[in-house]
Amino acid sequence: MLADLTSLIEPVSQAAVLGVLPGTLLAAVLIEIFAVNLAQTYLFRACGFLAAIVMRLGLYLAWHIIRGILLV
Repeated sequence: MLADLTSLIEPVSQAAVLGVLPGTLLAAVLIEIFAVNLAQTYLFRACGFLAAIVMRLGLYLAWHIIRGILLV
């Protein structure tokens, strides 16, 4: 229960910034952020702190770096 609530912090805080997106796309992005946060919480509980950090760094590598290079 607590993991569900804390996983909502990031999507809710980014909703205002992402508010310029069309409704369906905004919903998809917010659901994706929430799902990633829940997965990270699961990894933290099951495998420890390092697994959660590696997952987040892998996400940043794929989303911000590799995707950014491909879009340029």
